[in-house]
Amino acid sequence: MPNSAPRRDAFLAVLDRAIIDARLLAYRAASENEDSSSRKKFGQIAALMDAVHNIPQALETAEVSDAEELLRDLQTYDETYADGPEGRSVRLASVYRDRLDREPKTPGES
Repeated sequence: MPNSAPRRDAFLAVLDRAIIDARLLAYRAASENEDSSSRKKFGQIAALMDAVHNIPQALETAEVSDAEELLRDLQTYDETYADGPEGRSVRLASVYRDRLDREPKTPGES
């Protein structure tokens, strides 16, 4: 696709806003809900969005130096929600590492 960078950046901006809005809605629902189980689930959704909300901007700006901070955000989520309200949760840091392990290494990279 010719000149796809502006489209990519526009889609990343949409994703960024959607993540932020979902996070805010989940925090609001968690604070307003009286049911403990629902509060926990909304809290986890908010934490999930919090863990990934910086990724679109990092992709847009290609800030590789942010990778360690982004990975810490993923690990924090993983540690907090290792056993989610339903007894399961995606392991975000594992998804990241598994994907990297599938990528071919460039010379000099370990």
